[in-house]
Amino acid sequence: MLTLQPAEAWQNLVHMFQTNTKARKLHTVEKKNMSINEYSLKIKGIVESLASINVYVDDDDLVSVCLNGLGKEYKPFKTSITVKENVPNFQDLVSMLIVEEKTLNEDCSTQNKNNIEQ
Repeated sequence: MLTLQPAEAWQNLVHMFQTNTKARKLHTVEKKNMSINEYSLKIKGIVESLASINVYVDDDDLVSVCLNGLGKEYKPFKTSITVKENVPNFQDLVSMLIVEEKTLNEDCSTQNKNNIEQ
């Protein structure tokens, strides 16, 4: 039977708590009113925090987390990505999202301009 010293048992509990807390934070991150750059940096920060306690997140999970946290305005984009045979890696996804964000902002500006002119 394996017995742990109290200090070792405590360290194991702390590590488990940190892992669960940070992993939960990663899976609940949402873009909300952040820019894509801010959103991707937040995700990367959580991933780095997990890596500091020897928990590594693979690229497919990063893509999934990123897509899941996007708002409803990104629904067509999310659909187009998830039906692809080859899903992009996280870095490529962020680049694609920056372009999509710019397009959404331009569409919104055009719509607002049209509404003012009417």
